Amino acid sequence: MKKAIYIVAAIALIGMLFVGCEKAPKDTVAKVGEYTISTEDLNEAVRPMQARWKSVDEALEGRTGALDNLVKQKLLLLGAYKEGLDKDSIVVSRVTQNDERRKIRVLWEEKIAGKIEITDAMVKELYDKRGTEFNAAHILVKDEVLAKEIAKKLEDGVDFAELAKEYSEDPGSGSKGGDLGWFTAGRMVKAFEDGVLALEDGEISAPIKTNYGFHIIKRIGTRTRSQEPLEKMEDNLRKTIEREKQGEKALEFVDGMFAERNLVIDEKAVEVVVDKFKVIEGSEEPPEIKFSDEEKNMTVATWDGGVWTLTQLDSAINLMPAYQRQPLASSLDVENFIKGNLQGEFLVGKADKMGIENTKKYKEMFDAEVAEMIVGTFQNQSIYGKVEVSDADVQAYYEATPDSFMAPKTIVAVEVQVAEEAEAKNIVDKVKAGTDLAKFVEEKSLRTYTKKAGGIIEITERRFPNLFAATSSAKAGDIVGPAKDRTNRWSVLKVTNVKEPQVMPLDKVSGRIQSTLRRDLRDKAMEDFITSAKTEFGFKIYDKTIAASIDSSLYKTPDEVEKVAE
Repeated sequence: MKKAIYIVAAIALIGMLFVGCEKAPKDTVAKVGEYTISTEDLNEAVRPMQARWKSVDEALEGRTGALDNLVKQKLLLLGAYKEGLDKDSIVVSRVTQNDERRKIRVLWEEKIAGKIEITDAMVKELYDKRGTEFNAAHILVKDEVLAKEIAKKLEDGVDFAELAKEYSEDPGSGSKGGDLGWFTAGRMVKAFEDGVLALEDGEISAPIKTNYGFHIIKRIGTRTRSQEPLEKMEDNLRKTIEREKQGEKALEFVDGMFAERNLVIDEKAVEVVVDKFKVIEGSEEPPEIKFSDEEKNMTVATWDGGVWTLTQLDSAINLMPAYQRQPLASSLDVENFIKGNLQGEFLVGKADKMGIENTKKYKEMFDAEVAEMIVGTFQNQSIYGKVEVSDADVQAYYEATPDSFMAPKTIVAVEVQVAEEAEAKNIVDKVKAGTDLAKFVEEKSLRTYTKKAGGIIEITERRFPNLFAATSSAKAGDIVGPAKDRTNRWSVLKVTNVKEPQVMPLDKVSGRIQSTLRRDLRDKAMEDFITSAKTEFGFKIYDKTIAASIDSSLYKTPDEVEKVAE
């Protein structure tokens, strides 16, 4: 059977190879007007879905569907350009507003992400490291002087865990004596990880600086761990290395940028800030500080072409929502806050100096943003904007399809819901002996939201399938139960009314009808546009290239490969 399935798929593939006799340009799956859609464009479009395909047929169908969507987008783009939407003032304004973000993104891709090279040896090294787990503890403080004082106490024999509980500013581990539990390589920031790897079990490090502060690390223990084969973990390992290398490269780039701009942070001004925040440190209220007029004039940072006084720093603090404000209780906190606020401006300046706007990447990104915006505008204004649903359309649809608006059969009943079947049976006996069921609603019913209405519940097959099955043949006045609900509780019910299926009034369903008609009309308008645009702008699908882009070996088992070879 497997062989037969494969042969059918192979025949379908061979059939595709003979469709379209025009020779395709190299690596081109379609041409739409002036645009070319490449094999790589198609591969990128199907990447999120291709893992779901189980056969060549499914792959071919999926790729064809994805290509249809790419063709549609190009036709919409051609229509948008024809209407001159790329010169629309609103579009131009919105795209221009993104200039700084776009420059920074290109700078990232050109100077950081694009410079990362990951070798097989690096992947193997991380895999080998992951075969060992480490248990470590740390004491994290923001002040270097304090870190050195703690290190001296440790040298004098003071207990590590006690010092961690007293001093560590890591809320997750401080109360546990600094214990971070077990972890593998690649889980911590590099400087911290390097510190752990440099220790032997039981050893304690000197203070190690990261962006979080100063860490004193104690390596508690190591152990081996089992792993899946390297080939199964390779992709994840590469992503881990990529993130780590990008982080290192980014820090290196930003630090170099600050050095290039000669950023200098004034220690005296930083001390003023730290002293202000130390007064409120530990308070549960958002930090509120006041600088005197004299303090506000103090210079806190200078760089080539700029200066920050405490006035600017104070403004930056107050621009943050109160709940996001963190105490600047150490010189490191203040330094990171200043750099964080200046970073965007400096990166844009760096991008301008490098002429990022003139790069191919920037222009591609700019064009892509324009295209995305004008396609959306064209689709909503020129295609969907012409769609109108009148009251007469709604009325006609309602009258033509009454069965679509039937209110389901509904049983109205008074219900008492209890946990045990025996208790429900006892209630049934008492009600049949003359006790009013309503008496038990307030006393016993577990369905709390119906109590205020005297236990009234409206039962439909969709909402309460078990109760509906139990009451569907009952008449008004009948006692039904015990009936087990899908919550595994037990209900006793007295039917008060049976509402047979009936057509809902128009005012109750007009909104739904409008949505349905609008969707159908939009689909038709889009279909009409695509049909006419294909004729107006021209398009060509190269089926051979689509079929050839499928790696059929991904969809064969070893047995099938052997059988086909025979």
